[in-house]
Amino acid sequence: MQFTSTCPQGKYGENCEHFCRYPHCFCNSHSNCLSCETGYWDIIRNCTVSCRSPTCTCTNYTNCLSCKDGYYRLESRCNNICSSGCDGNKCNNDGLCFACRPNWTGKFCDSCVYGRYGVYCSLQCSRGCKGNICSSTDGSCSCSRYYSGDQCEYCIAGRYGFNCEKTCSPGCLKHTCSSSDGKCECKDYYKGDTCDECVEGRNGDHCLNLENQHGKHNAKATSMRHHLLEEKQLNLDSTNH
Repeated sequence: MQFTSTCPQGKYGENCEHFCRYPHCFCNSHSNCLSCETGYWDIIRNCTVSCRSPTCTCTNYTNCLSCKDGYYRLESRCNNICSSGCDGNKCNNDGLCFACRPNWTGKFCDSCVYGRYGVYCSLQCSRGCKGNICSSTDGSCSCSRYYSGDQCEYCIAGRYGFNCEKTCSPGCLKHTCSSSDGKCECKDYYKGDTCDECVEGRNGDHCLNLENQHGKHNAKATSMRHHLLEEKQLNLDSTNH
C-alpha cells in the first residue's frame, strides 16, 4: 500500500482508511513506524514514550526541538498558546503570527478589524456605530445620529428606515413607530398602516377639522347671503313703485 504523507498520525493508505498498529506513529503500513507525532519520541519503541511536554517535538524525554502547531516558546517547553487569530493556528517562537485569519489584525492577530467583534471576530458592529467602530468584546459603541441602544442597534423615538433617516408619521401614537417600516398605532382621527391619513370626515392639521360641519356652515352662510340680497332687491323694487 502506498504511503500517503498527508495522513494524520495513526493512519495510512491512499485515503487514510487504514489504522497504524501504534497510534502515535506516522506509518506506511500497519506496523512500520516512520516518525512520531508531536509529544512522543523513540521510534525504536514505536513512539510509545511521551516527551516531557506534550506540545514539543523531542528526541528524548527532556529536550524540545520544536513546538506543536498552536504553541510557541521553546525555552518554556512550548507552553505558550498562539493567538486564536493566527492563520493555520501557527506562530513563530515569540508568538508573532505568520499571517492573520480573516477579520483579525495586529502583530499577534489578537484584535478584530474595524467593524467586527466577538470571540472569533465573526460578528459585525451595528450600522448605528459611529465610524463603524465598536468594542471587540461586546459590540457596544458610540452612536451615530438618530441611533440608540448599547450597540446602537435601534432608531431613536420618532425615526425609522435603513439609516433611521425617515420620520414617523405625526399620526403615530406617542410619535413611535416600527424602525423597519414605520407602521404604528394611530392617534385619534388617523388611519392607515403608518397613520398618515385622516379618518373619513376629518382633515387639516392633526385631522382636527370636521369636513361635514365645515361644508354645512359654508352652505348655510351662502344661503343667508342670497336671502339678504333678495330682501334688499324687493325693498328697492317697492320703493321705486
